[in-house]
Amino acid sequence: MNILAAMMAGASATPILFMTTLLSVTNFGADAFYVPGITAADYKKGDEVTMSVNSLTSIKTQLPFGYNRLPLCKPRNINRKRENIGELLAGDRIIDSPYHLQMQVDVNCKILCAAEPLDEKTFQRYTSLVERGYHHNFILDNLPGATQFNSETEGAAVARTHYAGGFPVGYADPNGEDRYVFNHLRFHVKYHQKNKDVAEYRVVQFSVDPMSVEHIVKGGKTVEQLRREAIAMSGADASSFLVNVKLSELIEKAGVNGCSDKNSMVKSAPLKLAEHKTIIYSYDVVWEESDILWATRWDIYLSENNIVPAQVHWFAITNSIMVVVILSVMIALILVRNLRRDIAGYNEVLTDEEKLEEQEESGW
Repeated sequence: MNILAAMMAGASATPILFMTTLLSVTNFGADAFYVPGITAADYKKGDEVTMSVNSLTSIKTQLPFGYNRLPLCKPRNINRKRENIGELLAGDRIIDSPYHLQMQVDVNCKILCAAEPLDEKTFQRYTSLVERGYHHNFILDNLPGATQFNSETEGAAVARTHYAGGFPVGYADPNGEDRYVFNHLRFHVKYHQKNKDVAEYRVVQFSVDPMSVEHIVKGGKTVEQLRREAIAMSGADASSFLVNVKLSELIEKAGVNGCSDKNSMVKSAPLKLAEHKTIIYSYDVVWEESDILWATRWDIYLSENNIVPAQVHWFAITNSIMVVVILSVMIALILVRNLRRDIAGYNEVLTDEEKLEEQEESGW
């Protein structure tokens, strides 16, 4: 910014030099922004398909909430993704996710991690996000994770499948004050093989089925007992990534309830939010071949109408108008103040002494 300000100051004197330098600076920083999804990514069977997570958003408020501010599972290294200009203006904060997906490799009830017990502050924050309807926003191969649901239209013989962006953090009991969190995710990923003679595949659809599952470790041991064992085995601090990995392995080895195959829903009691509750996060991955072409994979998102309530758009428009009006009023006040001062100076009647002071001195 300081470089550009200095260049602007001297732009009137040397316009050609200014434009040349500006283009050089622009080209130098061009790699800081990119437009994702322009070229297709081809994967072979077993290749890692990177998943990212974005800030949590809500249709009830325009304020995003950082993923790392919740007691969620985190990767070994939290790396920020490079955002393009539109994502920066929208407040997106894209980071690596702890989920591991491999092309055409199904996963069933994979234990991701067991978070620390919820303290009072974290419990209240979690409850507030559920009540305000916040959604997770996952990204796989530059495709946003969508929630798939069906709706019946009058006169239609079959139900229509819709895709809404993101999936909720949890849900509230309509008949009480209990709040539940979605801690088990089932990823449905569809892929397309462009050339049947080449074993390369492209991701063409990504949806998430969120579920609330009260995972209970089998064998009589609690999560905290297994956590102490993981600390002793790894020899690291309780908050270390190695402890979380070892704890997940111990939980998987012992087994948990609430798991099911990919063709059926989880049959278990939902996970109710409460203070000092330990949340076990898990996920499934289901791969399915599809005839959808890579070039048309965004059609299902662009064809959805009225999925997001209209008041969200009106709120955003009103918010933008208010910002423009406030800035315009501030600029107008500054201009009026300066004009009044200048006009008052021009209309001021000078005394004889002031006239003599303003006379130009000349001679020897």
